[in-house]
Amino acid sequence: MNGSFRLRNYIARYRWRLATGGAALLLTTGIGMWIPWLVRGAIDQIQEAGRTGDLANLRAAGHDALWIALLALCGAIVRIYSRLAIFNTGRAIEYDIRSDLFRHLERLPPSYYREQSTGDIMSRAINDLGNVRVFLGPGILNIINTPVVYIFALTAMLSLNWKLTIIAILPYPIMLYAMSQFAKRLYAGQKAVQERIGEISSFVQESFSGIEVVQGFGRENEQDAVMRERSEKYLHSQRTLIAAQSAMMPFMATINGVGTLIVLYVGGLQVMDGALTLGGFVAFNGYLAMLAWPTLAMGWIIAMVQRGRAALGRIADVMHAEPAIRDINVRAELQIRGELEFRGLCIRHGEREVLRDIRLRVPAGSTLAVVGLTGSGKSTLVNAILRLIDVPRGTVFVDGTDIHEIPLQTLRSAVGYAPQQAFMFSRSLERNIGFAPRNLTLDDVQRAARIAHFDADVERFSRGYRTRVGERGVTLSGGQRQRASIARAVAADPRILIFDDSLSAVDSATEKKILDNLRQEAAGRTMIFVSHRMAAARLADQIIVLENGAIIEQGTHDQLMALNGRYAALYRKQRLAEELDELAEGWTPSASVST
Repeated sequence: MNGSFRLRNYIARYRWRLATGGAALLLTTGIGMWIPWLVRGAIDQIQEAGRTGDLANLRAAGHDALWIALLALCGAIVRIYSRLAIFNTGRAIEYDIRSDLFRHLERLPPSYYREQSTGDIMSRAINDLGNVRVFLGPGILNIINTPVVYIFALTAMLSLNWKLTIIAILPYPIMLYAMSQFAKRLYAGQKAVQERIGEISSFVQESFSGIEVVQGFGRENEQDAVMRERSEKYLHSQRTLIAAQSAMMPFMATINGVGTLIVLYVGGLQVMDGALTLGGFVAFNGYLAMLAWPTLAMGWIIAMVQRGRAALGRIADVMHAEPAIRDINVRAELQIRGELEFRGLCIRHGEREVLRDIRLRVPAGSTLAVVGLTGSGKSTLVNAILRLIDVPRGTVFVDGTDIHEIPLQTLRSAVGYAPQQAFMFSRSLERNIGFAPRNLTLDDVQRAARIAHFDADVERFSRGYRTRVGERGVTLSGGQRQRASIARAVAADPRILIFDDSLSAVDSATEKKILDNLRQEAAGRTMIFVSHRMAAARLADQIIVLENGAIIEQGTHDQLMALNGRYAALYRKQRLAEELDELAEGWTPSASVST
């Protein structure tokens, strides 16, 4: 494989294990090659004893028989070791590639996952890696064994009868040409099959993740139709591949069988003419039989190699995707206090300028509120702090240090982040909230839940903090997921807390309690609230209003209200909506009639 992902680098890690396994395989083959030679001697000795009546010839034949039994036992032991060494190496390399693949996927930016389907990535990490493992185990064993068997067997056959050997190998050029043609078809067919598996995996994963939408709109039949269509494409690809595989083995077996029949006829005539002894003829056929399996196995090996090639190519496509954000020329570890500064930050997505000339300083321990309409650039601003998107050098600083010079692990470990979409893992609440880089106790988790005003909900669950939340937090309501996400952000006691519209699904009373808890329990932390709602903004040390990626207003709540601009309009509009909601909650039909 080209690029940084090379199979030979993984093989090199286990070169000594492969070397010992290969040596054992050579020894096994050598032992196997010795047995027909001993059979030849034993048969010739028996023939001689029958002709002369000399018991010494029978004793010699018995001696050869004992050697045959001993060699067979030794060969079995060495063969077991060689297979264990080579097969286990294949498993170990599969483990290494899977670990490196997962580690690499973790480093790729969120934009990569917006462009690639999850199901296809899963298919590459599971199905394709399985094909690589089969290639690296049985494939390597047969790749090593086949040429060795050919060299040993042909040498022995030539020493027995060179004319018969030439006749025996005449069909082999035809077989080699046929195999090269089959190999091309197998590679194309296997690649198509693996791509279809990726498409099906992606569709199934997407359908079940959005099952509520599918059922809510009554689209089950349409989804069934799409699934049938993709399954039919997969079936067609499999049939094409199976047709090539099915034709290959019988073709090679036929050619090999024809060659064997010719050898039996010509060799039988030579035995009758006395040009070849019966023992030599039996030994010759023993060696020819040893060639039969490697020859037939070539088709299987070729199919396996092509399957492995196609799988490696798909894995390499992922491994060659370069992380857009990584540590380059970073400083040594530093202690982050939490001061943030933006110096003319500009970010473009294609032709669109998402952020324009952002200039802002957030002192350590202070609170910033970022407000604005949808699409104004609020989430992009906080993603820049975490380097979830790359930013130009010299535009974003933490404690006076360019974030490009801060190790990613150090930067992100110092930030507690509650994203706009509260994601929960399919594990217990305790492990979801305690997802921080450092080890957290149950007391730490409970404290974080109290701050997020989530503790009372947890107590109502049958298993408390041990309750599993299901895939993507399906067992929790939207507000519960958001509060669990807030608890996860504060659990590690970070220096910087970012809440990206993470209170949108909770009511005003709960929002107020959470904000009060944060003011008390997270004092001294730098906090950033991104929200459409103004409750957090009122409590912030400074507020910025974003519009079309630019800061159009900046100041405290009182200053912006006095300015009577965009912020003041948004605040009055929201206050009016809240008052109407309060009136609606207190309204009853009887009160309306009496009025």
